[in-house]
Amino acid sequence: GCDSLRFTLTSFAAMGRDIKQSEARIEGYRHFINKIWNAARFALMHVDGSEPEFDPTRLSGLHHRWILHRLETLKKEHAAQIEGYRFNEAAQGLYGFVWREFCDWYLELIKPELYGEDEAAKAAARSCLKHVLSEIMVIAHPVIPFVTQEIWSCIPSLDAESLAVRPYPKVRPECEDEASVRDMEFLQGVIVAVRNIRSELGVAPGVPLTVMVRAGGEDQRFLQAHETEIAALARVGTLTVGADIEPPRGCASAVVRGCELFVPLEGVVDFVAELARLDKELGKISKELDFVTKKLGNESFVSKAPEDVVAKEKAKAESFAEKKATLEQLRARMQEFVG
Repeated sequence: GCDSLRFTLTSFAAMGRDIKQSEARIEGYRHFINKIWNAARFALMHVDGSEPEFDPTRLSGLHHRWILHRLETLKKEHAAQIEGYRFNEAAQGLYGFVWREFCDWYLELIKPELYGEDEAAKAAARSCLKHVLSEIMVIAHPVIPFVTQEIWSCIPSLDAESLAVRPYPKVRPECEDEASVRDMEFLQGVIVAVRNIRSELGVAPGVPLTVMVRAGGEDQRFLQAHETEIAALARVGTLTVGADIEPPRGCASAVVRGCELFVPLEGVVDFVAELARLDKELGKISKELDFVTKKLGNESFVSKAPEDVVAKEKAKAESFAEKKATLEQLRARMQEFVG
């Protein structure tokens, strides 16, 4: 609606640039507004006004320290961008923080606490969640006025004053924590590596994986301390961490910050069936690539067809070639597992 159109225009509003209207972009940013709404609905299921007063010094969890640091970074950057009339950068920074950091990571990381039995951890999560959500609403209000005001009015124990007259969130130096960013990047790297292995090899999302990580010292202690988060976000059934890990034959592997990660595939992937599927898909993509390549090699077509049609065919050829290369790499990896 109005908010998605307003956000689209803001994201395009680079200085010295004419704005070309795009219904597809408006629709894309409508999904972003819906993302904010759904994230707020989830948060308000757990925030009822009884949570303790926000105190960052009492929040020891890595995910809490990380999101608060990233929020402080957003506040500083957003303020500088607005003051410098770099409205498109302000919109994109807000988009990245809300979608990729708050929704994709933080909300997922706090679910074990929100649904767990540790009341102290649950209270801390609810307090931090309420604080971050409320400050996002204030920051986003000039660009997304209607949805943010509606969400603000539903957050318990906040004043009913219009967001339009509220001051910009104050800076909280005590929330800055560079170490949390480095640690979270490591944790995210491990989770993403397992997710990528699952996706590349076609392992169903509901199948728990066994993960082995060859790591020692601080890295070993860190991963063992965050086993719950890894298990929840990467669907890991068993996590083993040690400096002398010896993986069995037939493992998918990845390296994250110098730590070797192994996922045993025996009993998880049907290698013969997967190879047959890949061969079939490669045959199909090869035919499509050959057809487009021949078309582009036809001088008559290239010279007579409209430029946009030729450009689309070239984009198709690039896409097919990239997909074929990815499938060939995956097939080679699968063949190694079969031996």
